[in-house]
Amino acid sequence: METLNINHLTQAAQTMHGLAPELFTPITTEAENDRALEVLRLLMHEIGEQKSHPLEHFVLSLTERIQAFEDTFYPKLPNDPAANLRFAMEQRNLSQRGLAEATGIEQATISRLCSGKREFNADHIKRLAAYFKKDPSLFL
Repeated sequence: METLNINHLTQAAQTMHGLAPELFTPITTEAENDRALEVLRLLMHEIGEQKSHPLEHFVLSLTERIQAFEDTFYPKLPNDPAANLRFAMEQRNLSQRGLAEATGIEQATISRLCSGKREFNADHIKRLAAYFKKDPSLFL
């Protein structure tokens, strides 16, 4: 196994921070949150339907940081991801089976998401937001 080279790791971290500080700095203002949401949309667009992508870690990390900011700084309004999913499906007259075929999410999983029996994970959020062309926070 190769020894960890702290100097190279530090240099890579500094480079990444310089390229996309939104991925590494805390979100403390609405402007930073708006920028983080924009970066999240760009990352999700780049990743698309790929099952595994080197940028996926950044999507997960950024999603968690956006959620943490919004939980802290915005009044807690009732958000029901399951109800939002059902509504989005109704708007398109879309069955669970049709959504499964369109997104690659198993129909049984969609059923559990719609009923609130399963939490939405980052992959579900990414696929549903992309399919419905909605902000990912709709399913958080």
